[in-house]
Amino acid sequence: VKAVLVACGTVSSTAMDALRERFDIPFFGVLEPACAEAARMSPAGRIAVAATEASVRSGAFAKTLERLAPGAAVLSKACQSLVTLVERGHFAPGDPAADEAVRAELAPVRDFAPDVLVLGCTHFPLLADAIGAYLGPEVKLLSVGEAAARALRAHLAAEDLLAEREAGERRWFTSGDPADFAAKAARFLGHGITAEHH
Repeated sequence: VKAVLVACGTVSSTAMDALRERFDIPFFGVLEPACAEAARMSPAGRIAVAATEASVRSGAFAKTLERLAPGAAVLSKACQSLVTLVERGHFAPGDPAADEAVRAELAPVRDFAPDVLVLGCTHFPLLADAIGAYLGPEVKLLSVGEAAARALRAHLAAEDLLAEREAGERRWFTSGDPADFAAKAARFLGHGITAEHH
């Protein structure tokens, strides 16, 4: 394994030090790359973060943004109900349940008037249409997953570790029920997968 991308805002906020201490391979989280991009994208220095309760409670996003964008005004908002909503399949554009939940959860963010909203949970980009419609076009949305993928690619390129083949191999593992995992993943990805129990 060349590197591991921890594609979860909660785990990136709470467990990266432990993972890096335990394993002798590069671990990348979604927090640092997203905060760095948010700092560059925010001319007014008003950055909001929508994340899980655990991520917000850890203070990791706020601390990282304070370090990377000194003087920026930062609002962290726990949006746990949006995680549940996405996992129940309510994320299609125009879904009334999604629109209502976004309005309820993000009202404080809208009042804060950020110029950037960090979508601090990898579920939240699936609600980007509803979030963008509610907050308006002046608020830039930043997906932590996309920011992390760009950072990982840059690392692999700098270390001359990019693969030289057209496509890679994907294997999906879950500690839960493989059929349930595969059904949820198919809704998120737009195609079927086969998951293995681990």
